[in-house]
Amino acid sequence: MKLVSKLGCLVPQSMNQRIRLASKALTACLLCIFFLCEALQLNGQVPHESPVEERGEDRPFRYPARTLFNEWRLIDSAGRLASLQAFDVLGCFRDGVGVARRDQGWHVIDYDGNILFSFPRGGQPSTECPAESTVRIGTNGYLDTRTWQLHLSDSEFLGPFREGLAAIERNRRWGFISPDGVEVIAPEFDSAGHFREGTAPVKSQGKFGFISRSGEWVIHPSFRSADVMSEGSAAVERLDGAWGFVSAGERRFTPVIGAVKLKSLASGLAVFTGSDGQCGYVDQTGSIRISAQFSQCGDFQENVARVVQAGKWGLVDRHGAWISRPAFDAISEFNGPLAGVMNWVVDQETSVPTVRGSHQMTVTGYINRAGKLVWWAGRPVDSDP
Repeated sequence: MKLVSKLGCLVPQSMNQRIRLASKALTACLLCIFFLCEALQLNGQVPHESPVEERGEDRPFRYPARTLFNEWRLIDSAGRLASLQAFDVLGCFRDGVGVARRDQGWHVIDYDGNILFSFPRGGQPSTECPAESTVRIGTNGYLDTRTWQLHLSDSEFLGPFREGLAAIERNRRWGFISPDGVEVIAPEFDSAGHFREGTAPVKSQGKFGFISRSGEWVIHPSFRSADVMSEGSAAVERLDGAWGFVSAGERRFTPVIGAVKLKSLASGLAVFTGSDGQCGYVDQTGSIRISAQFSQCGDFQENVARVVQAGKWGLVDRHGAWISRPAFDAISEFNGPLAGVMNWVVDQETSVPTVRGSHQMTVTGYINRAGKLVWWAGRPVDSDP
């Protein structure tokens, strides 16, 4: 009886351990089934942040990202996976839609990865950001995502739509069309920029001026070069080689002393290039705000700009202080909260970019306006690599 008593004590202890282990395993399996069912009920979606909290509009921002499994998925502005859908290729997203390829077919998808439109076989859209509810196809076609109608212009080249009009080139002359394909301004110019603030720079008889949406001259041709209107003025080069800003209303010229190249204002500052080829930033009065110390300069987007120093891209604030020190081989423009970043994969011994097939190998990711990486090398990150 004593032995039985001992066995009676030992056996239940062994059984209890097994029961506890089995219980834990069963709980884990049930949790997996629960989350799988939740994913299936979401029809290929995963919960995402409120669009109002992230963007203040009815659609959140989404970004194409290559994962560790070499497939493309959508992430949100915090670097979290925003959809269970996987694609072979993903393009830029804007206004809630983007372009994707799956199984050799091209589609327009929404920010949850759902297919909204499939292109005919052989049709390959541009992976650039959609502009004003249009997706460009080739050099002279586009899809209107409001009506889902495909348009093929009889022009040699079609620019992006801006303020409801797109520049077209036909027989080496430039004009403008509307999204429904109607020719609004006949091709009669040597070249043309896009519309902004109701005007567009165009070249006529070797000189640049500005026209209205009706094709009438707002500023007659009198410049050697001209950028688009922005914040009430445009960067122009006079015939005597002086660079400065011309205002749309008063047509007053404000010179930028020492500039050999100038861009229009963006968020209150404009890129200028000095005689030594270095670039910096000036304000609307032509006063230097950030000295010319960079080899390349991007426009300010609110309080951040992309610049190159010592061959690498970084981010600076409106005072020229580093937000993110130069560490990347490329930084794209910000699309909402994030900008794309890229580094070449370099052989440590030869310092030559690694090539696989016909492609140079890269590592890509996303950085936010505070200079923090949120996605790098196929996965979300909590800190800079």
